[in-house]
Amino acid sequence: MKIHAPADHVIARVPPAVIVEAIDEHTCYANVGSDNAHELALWLGLIDADLEAGDDPELADQLRQLAARYTRAAG
Repeated sequence: MKIHAPADHVIARVPPAVIVEAIDEHTCYANVGSDNAHELALWLGLIDADLEAGDDPELADQLRQLAARYTRAAG
């Protein structure tokens, strides 16, 4: 998963088992997984950075659902 944040930022927010590799000083790749796309979308929100769902339509759908829920909650 490509994350638009420095590797140090991401490493500080994920479990030690997640492998994070710097792409450059502002972007990294994180090898993350979960039991299902919904849980993964929730965990990715804790990283507190922009990210790309890549070619995973199920994850993209879950991210859209969470975004809509948070938008409704914010009024």
